[in-house]
Amino acid sequence: MLRRILVIRSSSIAADGDFLAKLEKLCTILARIAPRAWPGARVETLDSDRPDKLHGLVLDAQDLLLVRAGDTETLAWVDDAAKTDAEAPAVVLLTLDETAAPPAREGSVVHGALRLDESAPESITLAVNNALASRVKAAFLRRLNLRSAPPGAAAAAPAGAAQAGPHEWLPTQVVARAGDGQFVHTPQPSKAPQADSILRDFGAKAPGYNIISHLASGGVAEVFLAERIENGNAAVLKIIDRARCDDQSAVKRFIQEYTLISRIRNPNVVEIFDRGFTPAYAFISMEYFPGGDLARRIRAGIETASVVSYTRQIANGLFEIHRHGIVHRDLKPGNVLFREDDSAAITDFGIAKLTTSTTTLTLDNTLMGTPYYIAPELVLGHPCDIASDLYSLGVVFFEMLTGNKPYSGKNLPEILSATLSAPIPALVGSLGRFQSILDRLMAKKPAERFRGAGELIEALSAPSLLHAR
Repeated sequence: MLRRILVIRSSSIAADGDFLAKLEKLCTILARIAPRAWPGARVETLDSDRPDKLHGLVLDAQDLLLVRAGDTETLAWVDDAAKTDAEAPAVVLLTLDETAAPPAREGSVVHGALRLDESAPESITLAVNNALASRVKAAFLRRLNLRSAPPGAAAAAPAGAAQAGPHEWLPTQVVARAGDGQFVHTPQPSKAPQADSILRDFGAKAPGYNIISHLASGGVAEVFLAERIENGNAAVLKIIDRARCDDQSAVKRFIQEYTLISRIRNPNVVEIFDRGFTPAYAFISMEYFPGGDLARRIRAGIETASVVSYTRQIANGLFEIHRHGIVHRDLKPGNVLFREDDSAAITDFGIAKLTTSTTTLTLDNTLMGTPYYIAPELVLGHPCDIASDLYSLGVVFFEMLTGNKPYSGKNLPEILSATLSAPIPALVGSLGRFQSILDRLMAKKPAERFRGAGELIEALSAPSLLHAR
């Protein structure tokens, strides 16, 4: 809530008659529109040439400062406050032309600019609201970085964020598995036109959330990084425009994702916070993973002890969802994400299925999943069950150990043919001690695999696996 709009006047303003006249007009307009645009906010002016008044101010997130571009003393004072207080006020630079004010940057003390020639109430309201949104975003990202900055980045933030490009001080990859694709938060995320529409029509009214930034587009949904207002924690919002979605089965899968997973509370399964609906939109809120996905760790190479740990955690997640009658159907490295404490969680239940359900939300004769990880029985068109997920975990297990996929091919038919008929690959050297586990996970016949994830966890507990022969 905006509490106070402070217009800072300096001696340079008093000496510039044209600027002063337009500033007074701005103050008059602000006083008129504030009760309607920002109920409870009051407009005040303050002379920055009175250091006792300026430095005696107590500022917080409920304040907005309007400062003349070039008033370096006031900007330096606000900058000092912002470096130590994430709740510092929003700042809008006032100028007579476009070239006098530098563009606002994420992490900067400046959150917007306003040309005094553009004194229409609509332009002023838009500039103020944009600055307030920018301040919320900058403060949240600064707090987030202090909690979960990657190694080596802590020294650069938050102060360094003012010099860095957008999000350069965040983890280099933030992945939110939300059901329709792999969503990666890169330093300069692209924004689809539909994302702009959602931000405009839905973002300001997202119940219980401040939308911080667009992460990515995937399938029928747009995915955003958001702040949960109730506790200030990060969340991922997956939002679907129901009116523009032609694939109604995709909308049903979107709703199913929440229905299947919301009742599960397990450290190795993504936590779904809530869902909501408006006449035009539906959204799911889920936890945010600053540690990236398993695919990135595989590319970097994983120590054997960590492979065992990650496999146990994934198996524990599978055990829990299988206990609830859910088959994931798309387990792969991109669907395993990590928190800042290095714990792993299974995500992306967009094509998951209840084993007790007789209905399907997928097209008939459609092979669901990712080719490298699909179990042989699914290639043959047989029903999926928990053994299918265990096969997928076997492929992931091999990939973590070796850095390679067990089967390859120039095209989809070759990959699926190898899945059906090629022998289970051999683990060489010290990795040979894991061969018996791999053989049971990737057995061609479901009946020859582990009877469940619990049996796999027990097998992974053997002391001999932790010590190379």
